[in-house]
Amino acid sequence: MQKFQVDEQSHIEFWQWQRHDLVKPKNTWFIAGIGGPGGQIDSDIVDEFVSIFDQYATSVDQLIIGQIRGHGKSNELECLYNESYSACRKRIVDSGIDVTHYHFMTYAQDFNALRSHLNIDQWSIYGVSYSGRVAGAMLLTDSQNISAVLLDSPVSLFPEQTTDAPIIQAKALYKFRAACLLIKSCLGNFSNRNKQKKLDQFIDNFEQSNVYMKGLNNVGLTKYLWSV
Repeated sequence: MQKFQVDEQSHIEFWQWQRHDLVKPKNTWFIAGIGGPGGQIDSDIVDEFVSIFDQYATSVDQLIIGQIRGHGKSNELECLYNESYSACRKRIVDSGIDVTHYHFMTYAQDFNALRSHLNIDQWSIYGVSYSGRVAGAMLLTDSQNISAVLLDSPVSLFPEQTTDAPIIQAKALYKFRAACLLIKSCLGNFSNRNKQKKLDQFIDNFEQSNVYMKGLNNVGLTKYLWSV
């Protein structure tokens, strides 16, 4: 495990695996944290990811696994045993931690900075559950340096909702767009009108020929099926 200082007060943890001792790996995949928010990566999870990529993704010669800020060994956001949410939040805020720095756009910016720090020109991103939102934010803010994105279960699908899978997938993207519109730092260099346009283009990208979405029971999804 290594550490990368993202600003004066915060760092993130990351793990780096290479298939061969290469000076410049050609095919890098990045794991953008795991579910949550609150999910933490440990050595067992790292070993599992490495084993999967080593055995089944033989074209991948480098794997980077990132821990979102505030998690892992730093654990500045961890609540104490049996501590209520309100008491936990008050204790964290009173300690001087700015909780507004902990959201998916900040996590995306951290990981974009990590890519630059590691001198990686292009990488592909895997996001599972909540980290699917982080991966989406990375695609939104650093698309020119991303080769591919795999979003695994970006929203929860309960058994009784299987027939509504396309609608739920659509709502996940629209929820992402709504959150970005409310966060000033999300596409902060754009006017509200241009921000809306860019977010609409981001959602439209899921209709491109090189994008394949699958729902429960291996059902292919297309935006034309969405009715929200």
